Amino acid sequence: MAGLVGVETPGALKPAEGKGMETNFPEKRHVTLPNGRAPSVRRFCRRVRTERGNFCENCGVGPEVRQIESHHILTYHDYPEFGKDPANILVLCINCHRGLSVPYGHKLDYEVLYWARLKPELRQRVADYVEAKDPSRSTFVRIVRAGEKAAEDYIFRDM
Repeated sequence: MAGLVGVETPGALKPAEGKGMETNFPEKRHVTLPNGRAPSVRRFCRRVRTERGNFCENCGVGPEVRQIESHHILTYHDYPEFGKDPANILVLCINCHRGLSVPYGHKLDYEVLYWARLKPELRQRVADYVEAKDPSRSTFVRIVRAGEKAAEDYIFRDM
């Protein structure tokens, strides 16, 4: 299992600790990829792409034109409980995906501009999902629903 971080041998027994302890407990099996996702989430995303036809939901291109990727609406790092929710996944080509993903930990206002540039049906789907799962993000929901002009106004409001 080269390249995996945090791999423990399944069923391995921990040595007994302290005098009088006669029971050993099996260690938990924990596998994490370098990007912090479990392999099961990666397989889940691949399945969602396949079920949706493996084409970009924004511009319509297929894998013969551009690489097709999965994107979590609510990020897996911040909302792991929605990591395997099909409604939380957008299937996008590499060009449409660019800009929606910022490095983990970076909270940049201009990210909302990329969301606001998605086609109206996707923007509505994203806004509905975020509103239902995290009502505290009402500003994001309002801007994404309104579109690119609202996002530009929001980003450049202080200039």
